[in-house]
Amino acid sequence: QGVLFRQRPVNDWPFVFDVVRDGSGGFIAIWDEFNRNTSWDLVLQQVSRNGKLGDVITLVENIPNPNVPEKYFLFQNYPNPFNPETEIRFVLRDSGVVSFVIYDLTGKEVITLLNDKRPAGEHRLTWDGRDKLGQSVASGIYFYRLRVNDFEAVRKMVYIR
Repeated sequence: QGVLFRQRPVNDWPFVFDVVRDGSGGFIAIWDEFNRNTSWDLVLQQVSRNGKLGDVITLVENIPNPNVPEKYFLFQNYPNPFNPETEIRFVLRDSGVVSFVIYDLTGKEVITLLNDKRPAGEHRLTWDGRDKLGQSVASGIYFYRLRVNDFEAVRKMVYIR
């Protein structure tokens, strides 16, 4: 008995839907669509009182998504110095393949904690002071490097055994 206004796949992104009367017996439908980059599109469409769909009234693109950070950032590990483990947080502005490697003071790779695609947003890694063979490392200064897209950052941490 109604008009199919909009059909969405079951697994599609969630959206907000609102309706405002248009003053002539119809309504204006309003919804947000996540455009799978990092922003939202706000869409308005009129529906007449007899169910006829009007043109899209407006399409406002690239409204910043408040849940997506504006820049990349690598935090200092905590605790530092640490034993037996430490947590390292980082923020991605965009999704991408993340390389997260720990090096010793001589620049030798100790372990790769992450080499995989991650979405935009905040992430956390934990390092337990072990190398890629599962052996406990010696007390000392270590460096951790985050690389993703065009961003790279390095920080220093201290492990006390």
